[in-house]
Amino acid sequence: MTFSPTWVPANGGAPHLAGRHGCARSDKALARCWRSCGEITAKDPGVASVMIFGLSRAVEEEPEASEELLTKLVLVGGIEAIEALVDLHEEHSGNPIGAQAAFSAVQTLRATAPTDDDGAVASSRALMDDLDMSAASPKPTLRTTLAAALHRLR
Repeated sequence: MTFSPTWVPANGGAPHLAGRHGCARSDKALARCWRSCGEITAKDPGVASVMIFGLSRAVEEEPEASEELLTKLVLVGGIEAIEALVDLHEEHSGNPIGAQAAFSAVQTLRATAPTDDDGAVASSRALMDDLDMSAASPKPTLRTTLAAALHRLR
């Protein structure tokens, strides 16, 4: 059995939880979702990235609540949550959802302590490029260039 961001275990799981609460169409959905997950993400920040993968449908149905939740998840989830946010942006290209979360992510990456690890530096720069929403016509990023090359090989 392989696992993917859309895989939902029998007991639900974080993507299911995020999507279910995000699409509940209730004013209390965001608070309920964060209350359910706040303690979990405090113990395991990796859950935040999994929840972001589960927010795809909620982004379409409840953009304002999703925006707030995305920002909170990016702040607690670290680089894995930022990578998930980039994937969500790619999935919903042309939709400005996650603008505040992207801003927070870029600020988090800029504030990261300097390191001698060239791979970590390159990864942070690539993520910042992927989240750059300021350009009217986005410049090609490493992610988009590699995706185009792989598509040509098929």
